[in-house]
Amino acid sequence: MVFKAIAAFGVCAEQYGLVTCVGQEPIGFVTWDPRKKPESVEIGHNGIRRAYQRKGYGHLQLQENICIMK
Repeated sequence: MVFKAIAAFGVCAEQYGLVTCVGQEPIGFVTWDPRKKPESVEIGHNGIRRAYQRKGYGHLQLQENICIMK
C-alpha cells in the first residue's frame, strides 16, 4: 500500500490530502483542514472504495493522516 500526496490539485490539496493506492490503483483518499492547529485539525473526508471497505484500509489511511498532521 502506498500513500500519495494529491499533487494534481495544486499546493493546497498536496498539503492537506492524500490518496491511498494498492499497487497503482487508487482505493481511497483523506483530506484535512489544519487551520486551527495546534488545538485541533478537522478531517474533511475519509473515503475508501466499496470493494476495499471493511479490510482495514480506512484505519491505516487515518493513521497515516495523523502522522502527517503532527
